[in-house]
Amino acid sequence: MIKLIRSANCFTLTLWLLIVGFIAIGSIGGCNNDSRGSSGWISGEAVNDSGESGDGSYGTILSTSDGGKTWVRQGSKDTLPDSAVRSIVALDANHVWAVAAHTVLSTSDGQNWRQHSVPTTAELVTVYPLSNEILWVVGYEGTVLRSTDGATSWEVFQVPVQDVQLQGVYSVDGQTAWVGGGMITDTETTGIVWKTDDGGKSWTEQYRGGPKLFETIRGVDGETLWAGAGANRIIGTTDGGNTWQLQTEPMTQFADVNGLSVVDRNTVFGAWDFGMYLTTDGKTWTHKEPSPFATFYLGVDAIDDQEVWLVGPIQSGPDLSGVVAHTLDAGQTWEDPPVLPVNPEFLSVSFAK
Repeated sequence: MIKLIRSANCFTLTLWLLIVGFIAIGSIGGCNNDSRGSSGWISGEAVNDSGESGDGSYGTILSTSDGGKTWVRQGSKDTLPDSAVRSIVALDANHVWAVAAHTVLSTSDGQNWRQHSVPTTAELVTVYPLSNEILWVVGYEGTVLRSTDGATSWEVFQVPVQDVQLQGVYSVDGQTAWVGGGMITDTETTGIVWKTDDGGKSWTEQYRGGPKLFETIRGVDGETLWAGAGANRIIGTTDGGNTWQLQTEPMTQFADVNGLSVVDRNTVFGAWDFGMYLTTDGKTWTHKEPSPFATFYLGVDAIDDQEVWLVGPIQSGPDLSGVVAHTLDAGQTWEDPPVLPVNPEFLSVSFAK
């Protein structure tokens, strides 16, 4: 008889052998050491070590190495800028990239951060690292940055429209990328998605419409992508963006789709102003209400098709504080909020997978 005992990702094989009147018992044990979802990071507004803005403030980066049970703050006022860390993306348990207002941040050991200067004065919003060498960054004034040498040098591009704010970026290689944002004038805001096939030298407008900016773009590959925008709009494409289909019912205001996390071509989670969005067929979306409640959910990261993390701010008196929501069953139930070293407005979340 073979008996399998499994606990905490470890297993023991117990062999029972009956041979002519005696029993031999042996064991073979081991662990699969699957650390998926163990190491994660949350980024947010700049506060000091007492959790207050002002003297001694620096951008918030929290980290966990035990799947979110405990969190510590990383960096210091000497190593991180006094500005919000707007976007953070983990490539693995050691290599993580982030952006603050005017700098790109990275760690190669999962703990110690360094700043990389960039050749632009535009405010940066989102980073998308394909690897530790190929990086895309977008921001205000229609700015797109690309590095192919791990942030040692940068190329700077602009999409071909004036008064543009970019917030979303997704790429499949060093040449092909999509960016999303919109054109802002005194009278209106129009969401736009662009694509480049030549490393950012030229851009093709693929989609224009709606009353608010595109906040996020994510995909499975170069064909199947989604983009989330203000006013409750998610659009999807299965042909690389040649055609896009509106997948949600637009609203006149609020209800922004601020972040997307793709598990596969059918399963995508969204950070929505009023909670979490979910599709299991890649085109129809349902809403889940996380606990605790946030005024807005801004960041989302799915470990798999069941475990999801969301972060955002909540109005607490005259100030905003942070909210972290965690589900292990795709939003059917929610875990108790973790104890955090500081609790500013949270903006982004990413786990090593």
